[in-house]
Amino acid sequence: MTTSIYPTTRRIVAAFFVLTLGHGIVGCDKQPAAQSNTAAAPADAAAPTPGHAPTANRETLLAKLASADAFDGKTDKVVSKCAGCALGMDGSEKYTVQFEGYSLHLCNEACRKQFASDTVNAVLAMRVPGAKP
Repeated sequence: MTTSIYPTTRRIVAAFFVLTLGHGIVGCDKQPAAQSNTAAAPADAAAPTPGHAPTANRETLLAKLASADAFDGKTDKVVSKCAGCALGMDGSEKYTVQFEGYSLHLCNEACRKQFASDTVNAVLAMRVPGAKP
């Protein structure tokens, strides 16, 4: 009498299908993210202009940016290492975010999108090796 592996294979394929389907359902968000919210929000006089920080965090942000700028040995308002990767990887001009007069070169599109989506908090969370927290 031979034992068939068909039921085991069938269970594996079914489990794979269920997991893949579940990932697709959870991972898909078909709503337009910030576009509808920002268009409907009234203009706030205290809101920062794009590319500029709110006044309360401005000194801290500028200090972080200056420290990250100096990390590569040049103070040219270009952060050449990827700010999204704790300045551990080389950035590329292809993935640049402009902020407070600085050009931040990131390593890939995912880092650029993440950094650009909330630049103020991303700069505040940025870790510059050798700098005081």
